Amino acid sequence: MDTRSQEIRAIAKLNELTQHGRLKWEVVSPPDTRGSSDVVEIAYGTEHEGKRLRIFSRRSKVAVDEQRFEWLRSPVLQVVDSDGKPLYEFPSFNGIDDLLESVGYQVSGMGRWIEKLASGG
Repeated sequence: MDTRSQEIRAIAKLNELTQHGRLKWEVVSPPDTRGSSDVVEIAYGTEHEGKRLRIFSRRSKVAVDEQRFEWLRSPVLQVVDSDGKPLYEFPSFNGIDDLLESVGYQVSGMGRWIEKLASGG
């Protein structure tokens, strides 16, 4: 199996662990974007088997033509050191966006809130 296939499977496994509550995420410091037009509003981190992971959504300003630009959003999953410096950034896969959605859902406590609300609470 090639590296790309292994990374896709690993990200899917992280998503599964997150959705089943076996991998807990928390809000962490976002990466430093000073000196660029990139924007990161919130980042999440966890540790799994000795690796520190950080996931976030990066918005980048891209020129459409000489007078217009638009913001492109891309989900990012990184392995970081103890200071939050990126050691490795996973290539862009659809699965990273799915993982980011699961992480945001977990950290926000939406599952418990929806459950409580649905049961009349």
